[in-house]
Amino acid sequence: MSEAQGTTMTINAREAILLAARNIAQSQGYNGLNFRDLAAQVGIKPASIYYHFPSKADLGVAVARRYWQDGAAALEAISEETPDPVEALHRFPEIFRRSLVWCFT
Repeated sequence: MSEAQGTTMTINAREAILLAARNIAQSQGYNGLNFRDLAAQVGIKPASIYYHFPSKADLGVAVARRYWQDGAAALEAISEETPDPVEALHRFPEIFRRSLVWCFT
């Protein structure tokens, strides 16, 4: 495996962990998040999660940060696509609806 392939796999593993952790945290809460179940869902060994996130708290911070970044990006998109402030306000709840749909599908 080349260094580039290894880096890509590492990035993909980190993203897969974040995605699965967000799903678990949204559906079961922070206390429902454990590395063993998370690893099984992602298809990796639990020790592999520690490579990316040394502790559950670090993973929780990363999940919260990503959730905030995704929300900020959605707000920015609304701002860019909708010059009318009233229309932008009407679109604002869509961000949360998408988050809930994503969580429970």
